[in-house]
Formats: sequence, structure tokens, C-alpha cells
Amino acid sequence: MHYDVIVVGAGAAGAVAATRISEDPMRSVLLLEAGPHYPTASQMPADLLNGNDNSYFAHDWGYEATANVAGRVVPLPAGQVVGGSSAVNTAIALRGVPEDYDEWAALGNDEWSWEKVLPYFRRLENDLDFDDEFHGRDGPIPIRRHREEELAPVQAAFLRAMRALGYEEAADNNHPQSTGLGLHPMNKIEGRRMSVAICYVEPARKRPNFTIKGDCRVRRIIFDGERATGLEVEAGAGTETITGDRIVISSGAIGTPAILMRSGVGPADHLRELHIDVVRDLPGVGENLDDHPMLGVTFIAKQGMLERSDPVVQVTYRYTSSGGEERNDMQLMPVSQIPTRSGSLLFAIGAVIYRQKTRGRLTLKSADPRVAPHIDERFLEADEDVRRLVEGVRMALDVGSHPEFDELADGVRSPDTAVVLDDEALAEWCKRVASSGFHPSCTAKMAPAGDPMGVVDQHLRVRGFDNLFVADASVMPRCPRANIHLTSVMIGERAGEWLREGPSTTQ
Repeated sequence: MHYDVIVVGAGAAGAVAATRISEDPMRSVLLLEAGPHYPTASQMPADLLNGNDNSYFAHDWGYEATANVAGRVVPLPAGQVVGGSSAVNTAIALRGVPEDYDEWAALGNDEWSWEKVLPYFRRLENDLDFDDEFHGRDGPIPIRRHREEELAPVQAAFLRAMRALGYEEAADNNHPQSTGLGLHPMNKIEGRRMSVAICYVEPARKRPNFTIKGDCRVRRIIFDGERATGLEVEAGAGTETITGDRIVISSGAIGTPAILMRSGVGPADHLRELHIDVVRDLPGVGENLDDHPMLGVTFIAKQGMLERSDPVVQVTYRYTSSGGEERNDMQLMPVSQIPTRSGSLLFAIGAVIYRQKTRGRLTLKSADPRVAPHIDERFLEADEDVRRLVEGVRMALDVGSHPEFDELADGVRSPDTAVVLDDEALAEWCKRVASSGFHPSCTAKMAPAGDPMGVVDQHLRVRGFDNLFVADASVMPRCPRANIHLTSVMIGERAGEWLREGPSTTQ
């Protein structure tokens, strides 16, 4: 069958773009997803509804990344289901700061300034706590902050300890000027994760012009000259070709560059190494990988003080590192419970770099779509990143040793005392142990024509093609100072509007 628009990937951006495009009843829209499609919330498994913890395994792509030059391999969870990572994540609804989007504009993408993206952040949300010029009340995604009486023991102790230590507080972490200690804005209601599958796809699924297909893995894009004409798709036991007037790739910062490269769009030398015919040499595909390096100081919990059902995160502290040049370049965040193999529970205080200095890279291992790409994060190769993470770890140790944690903690599990007492040893520990905050982005970045590493223009059209687009976290020029979920939804809102309203708005 032929469609006006095909969107590949039903995650935070793709699901939103597809449903917004389908608001025009004259446009036929197909939304393809490699994972399963559960049409209603009542049919979804418990792991997709539990907003108190991530779903790590049942609906996951199984990606792994090389974290550092030493070759440490770490998991990189990503949702493989309609809803994508929006359906499996921690349900944190942070936007970042205005400087993030003004930087995108300063890099040559003037459509993405804070002034221009704010209306789309407002459009996507129904903020149940704030009603002003910075917040929306009519959008599909409900957002609220936990009340203090709702906090899990670790979250409450962190809040009290930070207050006792005199740290600055923020009433609303989505206020443009906010910084400091505050309750997370979250897209969950009574513990249920309000994913884009529930908030966008489910209400739109009965539109006669909107088709949703799960369990469809895209092998490659099919081209005729400078036009994408369709997709080669694995569905069931066979392979089929689906054609469309416009193709939108929304498979995330890992999946999107992999699809482009398998289709012959990417660094020519790398494609030839894998015997992939080069359709267009775009050296930026897979480059510029940005993420949030993090690690946690883990504490042994006293018996019976924590519950496996405790919400994993509810509180955060966003701050500027000592000597930091950018506001909110760091985050300190308590993690309520971490199960061990023995069945006991730990808790952690995590230090996160929001603005890392290094970039990673994604390459293909094979042209086979069932072989995951190689993801090289290159964390902590810059001395400044090491310095800030060491500072964050020391802050976590200080907060976790406050008397407010006396009833919960039975000592520090990691790092050990010898490491803590030696600055050089602690720095080496950070470089060895740092992992991902699960926010990969920027691997098909938007940029003006003068940037040789750009992949899409600011209207998200892939260079060299008049009907091929990318709409997901891969188009970000830099990762925002926040979890990337809400920004990805915002990108989907913008892409959906542009593609619904016609080609004149995307020239």
C-alpha cells in the first residue's frame, strides 16, 4: 500500500509527529514500529505502566555502548515498543534551560530558539501544578510534581539533608531561570507512566487515515535519485516494500543513523567497508554522539528500610559546577532503590554531567539490521569532565553522610575509602566507572549548509533529498541540560506541524 507519510519509529518524537500529521484527514499516515503495539493502556504489560521504575529488559533493544578508552561496556536501554523510550523511561519531564535552544539557534538553526520552541513545550503538556506563560494546561501529557508527603525514604532524606546543608531551592524545575533543589516534574499519574503511546497514539488510533503497525523492522530506505520512494521492511516471516510520498525516520539517536547508513546515506568510506552502495556521502551520520555521563555513590541500606516499589526518582538538584562556565552544567540525583543479585537493596546518589566536553561516535558492525551498531561514548576524555564528576562524587558523599540518612544508610558500598582519600585515585575511578545517563542524542544533527557535519537542515530534511526527514533526538546539535524525553516530544510536535501543513513550510 502507498501512504502520503510514513514515520519509522513510534517513540517520543515519531509517535507525536505521526499523530499530529494524521490530524489532517486528507493525509494517509503509516506509523511503523519494530516492537509490539498494544492498542490501549488496558492491554499494556505492567512494565510499560509502572512509572515508578524503568522497564529495562522486556521491551528493550539490548544496545550496549563502549563507555571509555579502557573499553568498558555498559547497557544503553532504549524502548522497543510503540511509545519507544517514552514507554519505558523514568517519566521525568524536564525541558532543559533556554540557553540550550538559543545555542541551537546560534549554530545556524534559528527556528529552534527558546522563543520559538516554548509554544510547543506548552502545547504538549497539561501541567497540573503551574498555570502561567511558561506552562501549558491543554496538552496531551499530564505533568505534576510529587508532594513532599509522597516521597520515598531516600528522596525525603535527600531533600532534608540538602536543605540542612543550605543548598538553593527551586519551586519549579521547568521555569526558565530555575536552578537548585526541587521536586522533579514528571509525566506520571498515580504511579502510571503517561507515555506518548497513551497520550498521543491511543486517542488517535481509530482515525481512518492513520495506520499503526508493530513488529516491523526497517531494513533500508529505497531511493530513486534524490527521492526516498519507500522502505524495505521485515514483517513476520517475510520482507515487504512499503511506498510513501514522504519518509520520516524517527528511530532515535541509535536507530536513525543506523537506518540511514544501511540505506547508503552516511560516511562513504565506512559504508564501502561494509559493501553498502553509497547513495549520498554524509560524513556527519553517526558522529557528534552526545550523552550525560554519570555515576552513583552507592550506599548499603539498613534492613527493611527500603521497598522495591519505592519510586526510583522524585527529587533533583541542578547546579553549576565550581568554576563552571554554563548554568546548570551538573545534576545530583538520589536513586531510591537498586536491587542486588542477593535480593538486598542499595540506594545511590548520582552525579551527572549535563554538559560534557567530549563527543562519541556510532558506526555499523554489519549491514544486517539485526546486528546492533557499535556505540562509542568516549566519556571523560576531557580533564574538565573528570574534574566536575569528581566534585559531584564528593558532594554526593557529603550529602549521603548527613545525619538525615542515619536511619537509612549502613555505610558506603562504592567507592571504597582508599579511593575517596586520594584525589588521583578518585579521578581514575570516575574515568573507569562512569556510565550513561541514557540520553544519547545528536548523531544526525541539524545544521546550516556550511557545516560539513550536518545531516538535516533546520526543518529536518536530510541533505540532498527533498522528501526524507529525521525527527528525533538525533537531530539535536547538542544534548539539552535535561532528560531528553520532553525535548524529543517537542521535536515531534514541530515536525508534525510542518509536515501536516504542507511542503511550503519546510523549504
